[in-house]
Amino acid sequence: MRARALRDWAGKETDWEVMIHQALESTHGVYAFGVGLYNVIQRVAPVAHHAYFNYLELAGMHRKAARILGADRFLGTLETARPDLIVSTHAHLNHGFFELARRFDAKVRCGTYCGELYGGYGFSRHWVNPAADFFLAAVQPCTEQALKLGMPETNATTAGFLLRPEFHAVEHDSDERGRLLEGELSLKTDLQTILLATGAVGANNHLALLRWLERRRRPLQVIALCGHDSALLNKVQRWGERAKYVVVRPLARRKDMQRLLRSVDLLMARPGTGTTSEAVLCGTPIVFNGLGGVMPQEYLTVKFARQAGFGPVVYRPHQLARLMDRISDDDTLLPGWRAAVESARPREHPSLILDRLAKATA
Repeated sequence: MRARALRDWAGKETDWEVMIHQALESTHGVYAFGVGLYNVIQRVAPVAHHAYFNYLELAGMHRKAARILGADRFLGTLETARPDLIVSTHAHLNHGFFELARRFDAKVRCGTYCGELYGGYGFSRHWVNPAADFFLAAVQPCTEQALKLGMPETNATTAGFLLRPEFHAVEHDSDERGRLLEGELSLKTDLQTILLATGAVGANNHLALLRWLERRRRPLQVIALCGHDSALLNKVQRWGERAKYVVVRPLARRKDMQRLLRSVDLLMARPGTGTTSEAVLCGTPIVFNGLGGVMPQEYLTVKFARQAGFGPVVYRPHQLARLMDRISDDDTLLPGWRAAVESARPREHPSLILDRLAKATA
């Protein structure tokens, strides 16, 4: 997500050539398996990721160039691309891969953009390489954590969120909600609408949540994102045909998330940094989906939201139904969360990130 956003901003404001390279997945099968295992854990049993996360913290599989499996493939990519600058957006690419890159070309600059939202447990030590040329953090607590892990203060910058340009638009179209809800989805604009999100790897609890929302016996509109999961989309569609109180619109993968987020009253999502950052920029109140447990990295997002005064965590499906009752009965609750979300919006703009990257290669 951050790499694509960087490419979009560079294309918008610079003449840079940006290549995205998924180093873990393409360098060696062991790393690709590890990424796949992470995705399975997130979908099936998020709480189990605590064991996996702590193993990776201790193992340090990518800390040294000599330990990088399939290093020749990575070097082959460098030979093709001949980069002036390498920006890592992943916790496990900041040490051994940087070392390989500098061996290939001593002039190449290597640094990190970290989208995490807080420090402490859940913040991987592998994010921070004190020998890197720069460390760009989404928020100040992330910068502070990097300093604790040895990053020189002169090389650490709080740079704000790095999301696609449309999320950073300050002026919103006041008629967009009506065009999307009424015009495209045949929903009402005067009825409470909640968006059930699904992560990039398909983690969701849509049906369980919908059943409890129906048991409230109070009118509600739900937009359920199903991604590439056509079976889930069909199941939600069939469920909606039988529901009496909940009107549901299941949607496949969308490229206009900013429109959806700015048109709904509430977002229900896993506490991932990407979706949370998008919601914050759109001013959308969030309820975090903690069903199956909260992963270590997700703790960081929960702490960020709690400090800002929004983002309750739901651990059981019936808790969402109770929360929606509270929202319906207390008309100050949702506006309060919305104000807290808007106050958490970083003041920095991605142009600061581009400026910092330009200085790294000057």
